[in-house]
Amino acid sequence: MFDWVGTWSRLVQLKYVLLVGITLGAVIPAALFVLVEQGRSRATLERALQEDVSRQARLLALSLQEPMWQLADEQVYGLLDAAMADPRINSVSVSDGGPRPYAERRRTGDTSGQLYSATRDVMRGTNQLGTVTISISDRIDYQANQEKLLELLLNVAVASVLTVLIAWTVLHILLTRPVRKIVIAAERLQHGDLESPVKKVRGVELQTVAAALEQLRLALRDSSRRTEEARERLVEANAELQKQLVMVEEANHAKAEFLATMSHELRTPLNAVIGFSELISGQHLGRIQPPVYSEYGRDILQSGKHLLSIIDDILFMVRLDKGSAPLHFAAFDPLATLRKAVGQVRPLAEGKSHRLALDLPEIEAPVVSDERALLQVFLNVLSNAIKYTAEGGSIRARAERAGQNGWDFSVEDNGRGIPAEALASIGEPFHRVGRPHVSDQSGIGLGLSITNGLLRKLGGKLTISSEVGRGTRVDIHLPDVSQPRA
Repeated sequence: MFDWVGTWSRLVQLKYVLLVGITLGAVIPAALFVLVEQGRSRATLERALQEDVSRQARLLALSLQEPMWQLADEQVYGLLDAAMADPRINSVSVSDGGPRPYAERRRTGDTSGQLYSATRDVMRGTNQLGTVTISISDRIDYQANQEKLLELLLNVAVASVLTVLIAWTVLHILLTRPVRKIVIAAERLQHGDLESPVKKVRGVELQTVAAALEQLRLALRDSSRRTEEARERLVEANAELQKQLVMVEEANHAKAEFLATMSHELRTPLNAVIGFSELISGQHLGRIQPPVYSEYGRDILQSGKHLLSIIDDILFMVRLDKGSAPLHFAAFDPLATLRKAVGQVRPLAEGKSHRLALDLPEIEAPVVSDERALLQVFLNVLSNAIKYTAEGGSIRARAERAGQNGWDFSVEDNGRGIPAEALASIGEPFHRVGRPHVSDQSGIGLGLSITNGLLRKLGGKLTISSEVGRGTRVDIHLPDVSQPRA
């Protein structure tokens, strides 16, 4: 059996809550409007009175020029009496510079209210004959203003009462009766579960509500089942993802171990090749006939050193991936490091007739970071700019202070540029722009990958922007780890 008393009690409470809310929504803005209007009216009144007293003082000063020049006291007092015809004026006085006013009129009786005064000089040509001072009381204007505000307040009160009455009628017609029917059907559903259907009730309106609640129950039941199925699929997918993640990590580990092992295995015979090729190319054990064999030795030496540098890059990349590449943080001047890097690559730039410019500020701002790692970053970026810029190109390195938290560096060239579709993967290991097997440049695509890895360990960031045929710009942000980052 339903609790009709409790149901109606809740309905009445809901209606009163809504009614109170509507009442407050009508009364509070109205009260705020009256307060704002009162303050605005007061400010407007003060401004108007001040302008009026200034205007009257100016006009009276102009009128007193001839009478004061001719010492016509009757005309002076006549002008003062004419000014006092305005009931708002409290006093008018004229001074000729003496200890007492030359002429004065004051109002007797009720002189309450705030006074607004203005003083103007009485001039005839360049001669100052005296001064005139007028005081105006706001009593009359203030009373009129208060009457207007009272009328406004009464209108607002009547409007608020009408709003509350209309709200009460609307709530009774549009809320109480429909909600009563909804409460009856909702209580039937409340005592069941999602598997229990909503029973039919008498009355067309209640049947409609019951049908709507039944549709809601079925929708909630289906949604709950789909949610459970989705959760089970998510658990299975998460387990499969974890399995795949473990496999990827194992594959990466196996790849790193393979690269490290192969690189170490190649270093030993490669060192022997480099050593013997140095002996042959340098003819340290005597002259070699024919001389072309010495040239062959130099070719072998150059190729061996190039291969050794590739192996060193691979080993360093493996150490970065494992996190075993140690960093040594200390205070140093990054501008000196950039100068050093530019000096080391300048012969390479001059060999291709490049214009290598360096634009540095004339300040000293040391940072705490790893100087050797930053030097490697600069060398990699500068070498790439030189390598991928045609002969006679232009390369510029810049530096500027990044607030108090480090430095921003940039290396910009006018080389061939990088296609937009290649920028997303430009820093991945062993990735090179274009087709590596037909490239006219050496390397296996580890320079930028190592640069990215070093900057991440330093807390910095590498950004590359490029346009095909226009050139490439590489921006490097190096933070100062001794300063808190924003």
